[in-house]
Amino acid sequence: MLLIGCVNVANLLLVGANARQSELAIRSALGDGRRTIARQLMMESLLLTSMGAILGMGLAWGALRVTNIYMASLLPQALPATLDLRVLGFAVVLTIAVGVLIGLIPVFHILRTNLAEVIQQSSRSTSSGRGVRALSSVLVVSQVAVALVLLTGPVC
Repeated sequence: MLLIGCVNVANLLLVGANARQSELAIRSALGDGRRTIARQLMMESLLLTSMGAILGMGLAWGALRVTNIYMASLLPQALPATLDLRVLGFAVVLTIAVGVLIGLIPVFHILRTNLAEVIQQSSRSTSSGRGVRALSSVLVVSQVAVALVLLTGPVC
C-alpha cells in the first residue's frame, strides 16, 4: 500500500512541477539558482510525506485505542496492543527516505528542462510535454500493477 501511495504522490508532484514550469522559469530568470528551486521542490515533497506519516500514525494510534476497547469487552484476559517505538522510528526513517525519493522525480525533471525556452514560449497552454506524459503513464501503469498484485495475492 505504501508503494501505491508513493507512486500516486510522485505522479502528483510531477504534474504539479510541470504545471509550475513557467513560475520556476521566471524565478530562475530573476536570479534563483537551480539549487534553490530543487531545494524548494524537495522541501515540498518532504512536507507532504511528513504530513501523511503524521496522519497515518495518528490513525494507527486511534485504531489501536478502539481495538483495545473492543478486545477488552470481548476477551477480558487479552493484553492491550501498543505502538512500539522502534516501529515508529522505522516509520519516520521510511518517511524521510520516501520523501527524498519521491522529491527527486520532479527535481530531475526541472533540472533537465531548459527554463529559458519555457519563458520564450508564447503559448500559455498547460499541456504537458511528451516526456512528462510518458513518465506519468509509467507511474500509473506501475500503480495499477501493484494494486492488482495486492488484490490477487494470497491472503494469510
